[in-house]
Amino acid sequence: MTGGKGIFKYLKVLTFTSMLFLLYILCFGNLEVKREPRNPAVRSTTPRSYVSTNNGRHRVRKILVVAYQRSGSTFTSEILQHGDTTAFFSMEPLWQTYRTCQRHVNGICCPNNTCRSPLYHKEEINNTLSVFRAIYSCNFEALSYEVLKSFATFASTGHEYVKKLKCFNNEHWKEQGFSSYYDCIENLTRLCKSSSTIIIKTIRIDIRLANMLRTLLDNLYIVHLVRDPRAILHSRTKAGTITRDSMDKQSKALCSMMYKNFEDASQDEDIYTLLYEQLALKPQKVVKQLYKFCDLNFTTNASEWLQSFTNISWESMLQQRFLAKHHGVFSPYPKRSFEVSRKWRKTIFVKVNEIIQNSCNAILGVLGLRVFKGVKELRNLSINVLDAMDRE
Repeated sequence: MTGGKGIFKYLKVLTFTSMLFLLYILCFGNLEVKREPRNPAVRSTTPRSYVSTNNGRHRVRKILVVAYQRSGSTFTSEILQHGDTTAFFSMEPLWQTYRTCQRHVNGICCPNNTCRSPLYHKEEINNTLSVFRAIYSCNFEALSYEVLKSFATFASTGHEYVKKLKCFNNEHWKEQGFSSYYDCIENLTRLCKSSSTIIIKTIRIDIRLANMLRTLLDNLYIVHLVRDPRAILHSRTKAGTITRDSMDKQSKALCSMMYKNFEDASQDEDIYTLLYEQLALKPQKVVKQLYKFCDLNFTTNASEWLQSFTNISWESMLQQRFLAKHHGVFSPYPKRSFEVSRKWRKTIFVKVNEIIQNSCNAILGVLGLRVFKGVKELRNLSINVLDAMDRE
């Protein structure tokens, strides 16, 4: 009898619970859960078994090179890779996503000085962080086609293998070689996980955004590479990468951004600002300082390699440049670094030089670069652009 009453009591409680659950469904079942917009640069996939985070691994040194188009960033990245025999390098992972534009905390800005606001709150921080975090943690399957394509296009680590298998050549990889896609993912993952230093080079974020990322990514070293804006714009002109806007507008856009970045970097001792002209003039001294900042070892082998990479004969340099074209866009090759760094002065139009100098006076001043007074001073290569003598 007592057992029957117990069962009856249990059924009453069960019925009451079911009614409450039904009432909850009727009242709240149609409510939508608000979600953040999906990041178009990162696929929301669950990593395969061979893709994992760095948990359990040694502490990985993360280096981020923030630069400008035609500023010597590929040259600098190659030098950084020789500071660690197992370095992994990712070149321009944001390239296909925003092309020649830059990501700022407050939106997207392009070379013609036009900007747009973020599509949603913290868009640029979240998008950039998700891409960089995936690379620094060797989680390549989390990356979209737009990001992975950079490994097929540029001289990143694993480029030759990716190029051979044609893994990321187009967005329809699932239809045209699904197995080769995962072969490339596995190869990149293996190379990355065996590295104690992972380097990302980008011309598509500003220093303020990079600094915010540093608070979210542990053990991150930021290198801000700057170059004489006259050399940058002359190189862009030769490469056909300038816009249709006037040189005055383009130079103002570049130099205002460079000046703001320089100011932001100067206020933080954890950001290393590297002047390309100083690197080209005194590579051994400057690279030793750069390695010290990044906690890299400036070994005898690194020193000897640097000597051969920055002081080669003109004939050998031309041969190496021809061979480099077969290894991907912007593949680095040995140069006479000092001669190359000032070559622009021989061919830049005098009027163009004057326009850039007028637009970029502020950044030229803080970088300690000479403002040339006339064509004779411009063409006279015995006058060092870094030499402060004879200035008013």
